[in-house]
Amino acid sequence: MGTERCEGEVLREAQATDEPTRARSVNELVATAARRWGEKVALRAIGGGTGITYAEIAKQHRGLMQSMRRHGIRRGDRVATLLAGGPEAVTAMLAISGVATYVPVGLQTNPLEIEALLKRLKVRAVVVSDETPTTARLAASGFPLIELRKDRAGVVGWIALSFAKGMEARDGGESDSGPADPFGLLQKIG
Repeated sequence: MGTERCEGEVLREAQATDEPTRARSVNELVATAARRWGEKVALRAIGGGTGITYAEIAKQHRGLMQSMRRHGIRRGDRVATLLAGGPEAVTAMLAISGVATYVPVGLQTNPLEIEALLKRLKVRAVVVSDETPTTARLAASGFPLIELRKDRAGVVGWIALSFAKGMEARDGGESDSGPADPFGLLQKIG
């Protein structure tokens, strides 16, 4: 079996530790997982490739959050994603959730509905990748786009973000280390 373990084993191990399993934010959850399971593989692609460890996710999580803050993404902002599922989407979701409100939009959504949803929610930016269909990209074209690209060949979950014009980096990004309200979006839609 090697380093591969089923979800149930990892969950039982987490429940058996003395450290509390409840984190108050995504940031705490990522940091706690890195402390507990550091070099164990956290994400592995179905088709193969080298998995990404909990420690690598935590390191990347911090870097991506700092980058988003430098580019003006703040707590209270909504950042939508138009991404196919997979390890890279998970990494992006964790990083966005650590800084702003994460708004997943399904790729199968009608482009007119995508545009209307993004306008109604007043999203700050939209994350897309080379796997995002052209019609979905066009529907989001009125918003600043953040391009997600795979950052390490053969290693799942490693991503880099390229920010649209108008989202240039600023020095001394906000040092907001607290969690964004994960339910703020749901409270305001109602």
